[in-house]
Amino acid sequence: MASNIFSQIFGVPSTNISVEQGDRDGFQMYAGNITLPPIQYSEPESDAELEPEDPDERQHIYRPLKRDEIRLLILNPGTEDEPTECYLEHYPVGSAKPYLALSYVWGSTENPGSILLDGCTFQVTANLGAFLKSIRHEFSTQVFWIDALCINQQDVQEKGHQIRLMKRVYEGASQIVIWLGEPDQNTKPAFDYLKHNYSEEEEWSSAMGRLRIESEQVIKEIPPEALDGIQDLLARPWWTRIWVYQEATAPARRGSRVYCGKHQVDFEDLRECIRDLCAIDSGKYSNRTALIMDEYSRIRRFYNKSGTTIYLHLADLLPTLRGFQATNPRDKLYALIPTSIDGNDLLDVDYSLSVEEVYMQSTCNIVQADKSLDFLGHCTQQDDICDLDLPTWVPDWTQRESALHLFKRGPDGKLYNACESLLANFEFDTGNRILKTIGKRFGTVEYISPSQNDTVNETSLLKAWRDWLAKVDFVPSSPQSPYHPSPQVEDILLSTLVSDCDRIGLDLGLRLPRTESGNITEETKMRIMQAIETKSNNALTGLHPAFIHRKLILTEGGYLGLTAKHAQKGDVVTILGGTQVPMVLRRNGDHFNLIGEAYIHGIMDGEAGRGERTLELEMFHIL
Repeated sequence: MASNIFSQIFGVPSTNISVEQGDRDGFQMYAGNITLPPIQYSEPESDAELEPEDPDERQHIYRPLKRDEIRLLILNPGTEDEPTECYLEHYPVGSAKPYLALSYVWGSTENPGSILLDGCTFQVTANLGAFLKSIRHEFSTQVFWIDALCINQQDVQEKGHQIRLMKRVYEGASQIVIWLGEPDQNTKPAFDYLKHNYSEEEEWSSAMGRLRIESEQVIKEIPPEALDGIQDLLARPWWTRIWVYQEATAPARRGSRVYCGKHQVDFEDLRECIRDLCAIDSGKYSNRTALIMDEYSRIRRFYNKSGTTIYLHLADLLPTLRGFQATNPRDKLYALIPTSIDGNDLLDVDYSLSVEEVYMQSTCNIVQADKSLDFLGHCTQQDDICDLDLPTWVPDWTQRESALHLFKRGPDGKLYNACESLLANFEFDTGNRILKTIGKRFGTVEYISPSQNDTVNETSLLKAWRDWLAKVDFVPSSPQSPYHPSPQVEDILLSTLVSDCDRIGLDLGLRLPRTESGNITEETKMRIMQAIETKSNNALTGLHPAFIHRKLILTEGGYLGLTAKHAQKGDVVTILGGTQVPMVLRRNGDHFNLIGEAYIHGIMDGEAGRGERTLELEMFHIL
């Protein structure tokens, strides 16, 4: 046996919490700053590549790049009715001439346009063609970095190498240009409103400036066509792409600027408007992508200045950004390499590998680097039919519906310690796709709640689960109960619904405050009940929405818990070495399948094997 190898969604009326520089990456929470579970979006348009009309011309256009070299696109001047002409120049990434870096959606390959690239006819998507025509000057050249044109998309090796340089490309740009597409009838009123009320030169003089965005009256004062235009901007496909995360959060020298046709505004001004609208009515006006970008923009700026961070590891970015979409499922991981501090060490960019191989190898590498199986908390069986053939211990990042993982980071370190002193001891047999790990069998699932909550709007949930607990005779005050003689049923239920956790930041949580007798405080009980019963979903910080996409379970020993909604009677609650929370497994022949992580009230701090109860070590083979 090898050794050591092996809120907003659940909202609550919130008290704003300010966290000073230190454990929190040096940025503060404030009334427009929000942390969120994964974003849910529909599939974006195709990002398929287009070819030169004569494929033989590609070799002429794309001369080989030297190490750490990039291409820049020189866009020649012209009027709207003249052909778009441009050419490529090579530069070392650290000493290129000033350039603008484009962030955009490739868009559909239907009805492509043509440009002249290095004298050759080259097809581009309609969206990129529209940008080049709209942005170019009439009398002067411009310099851009545009991935579709500056990278030879047919050279897999070059693509992999250029992805690793993207962080330096976007951070080294003079400015990032965000192209949201062509305008519609409400675009001009929207941009006029943003400029008048949010631009630096207007913010102090405007009667509706950001200092007054505290009243719902402001919404009534926004011209309807401007509000429609802003909502249209937030519905553009750009917000759904996984690649825009690293592009839009990059601390370029002059920041980022949003373009829609000829209209333009500073990206920070648009984000400020989104924060204000969200503070008034988050359900109607918020754009989750923009708010997450807002968080990570500050984190990246702080990291650039200080060189320290706890939020830019690949294992942190993957679950938070899983709702972003990519046409190529490999890009759900590859797109995060440029901005994660450990992505280059954990992943090789290799498009020749299958999606399953990429996902499986990344999981192995992350788990081995962390020396912990906590990352497996992102694995849950899904309702959706999936084309990927993955072991159950590998997260499927193409799945958009997923329970928000249990937080495992607190201000002083780990949030839970279910395994107590049992160290991680695991190995991977990737040929047979098996995870072998040491652990302890705590008990089996005896009862499962008949319903689960898939949305914060299910106000009957608390009553339904109270009624269910009464039906299965869950009486924690009985001598047979592991909770004797303390909490009441409601105390245990409410603690379990939020996994005993208040969220205070991205993946940062605090255990709930308790009285000397071990019960949660009355104020906390009221917050939990109010959060469920009022359907509040505008919390900036607050209770962890652990119950979403999960079911209550009761073990045969009388322990109440919360786990994946696919749990069944007879599933095994285990405590695996090096994990903060229990894992639920299901016997399948000579191995086990992973059902999901669990919160089991009463054993989250290592109590499982204490006292008279002893748990035997055993080897679990998980497939």
